[in-house]
Amino acid sequence: MNTMTINSLAVGIVYKEKATLDWLAMQVAEAQYEVDQYQAIVDAETAKSTQFNSFLTAAEANKAAALTNFNLAIDIDSSVSALCTSTGLALKQTGTATREIKRVSGEMATLINKLIFTVELIDRFGQLVNKQKLSNPLIPDALISFMAKATADANNAVALTLVALQSCYVAEATSLRSQEIIALKNDQVTTLKSTIEQQAFASKVKDTMSLVFDGDFMVGFTPDCTGILALVRQAYDKASEKYNQALANVNIVNQQLAYAKSELVTATTSLNSYKAGLAAATAAAYAA
Repeated sequence: MNTMTINSLAVGIVYKEKATLDWLAMQVAEAQYEVDQYQAIVDAETAKSTQFNSFLTAAEANKAAALTNFNLAIDIDSSVSALCTSTGLALKQTGTATREIKRVSGEMATLINKLIFTVELIDRFGQLVNKQKLSNPLIPDALISFMAKATADANNAVALTLVALQSCYVAEATSLRSQEIIALKNDQVTTLKSTIEQQAFASKVKDTMSLVFDGDFMVGFTPDCTGILALVRQAYDKASEKYNQALANVNIVNQQLAYAKSELVTATTSLNSYKAGLAAATAAAYAA
């Protein structure tokens, strides 16, 4: 083989090695660009994950607060319902007591009339006995004394019955006043209960799918509904909905972040492989 052929072969080998080195350098540059892109994506997804997790924490706190308010509203409603039952029973018992006092007062008034009539009879009979005593000495003095005592006792009975009747009237007035107070309290408690439980019934609701049944009553989430219990329930449901949405968003962002990290690891591995290949090819070229 002549010298010209050897020199041509050497030049060919150099160009081939240079082309290989250039190709490897280009692959390293492209791999580095891909790594930089995925690193930027990972950084952005990490920041997004932090932000969405803060949203989730706030939504969880709001849900917990709304649940506390809803449970408190339920407790208040139970207490008001018990109070409403108590005032209703008290009103019924007071009405019964007032009617009984009126009945006793009427009977006492009738008794007084009878006593007064009896006193008049005893008094007239005593006067008759006294007149007969004047014309008939045989009438015993004991009878005169008995009639006088009977008249005095009858008058005392009338006086005591009048005092009892007065007490009945005082008791009746007090009972009526108590009945009025309890009736007012019962009205106020009933109004409060209505304010808490006031619902929008199906006849007023166009979209019946917006209704939720809770216990024995219906909670309507509509503009017609002004019940405190229903509104607090609605606030809790909305807070739960926002929490669930925030949780779903966090899961999506975490999935995106995990995918971006996986792609970054793959791109980094490829970059390191190309860098190692380039370093080996460069060393071999200098050794040749």
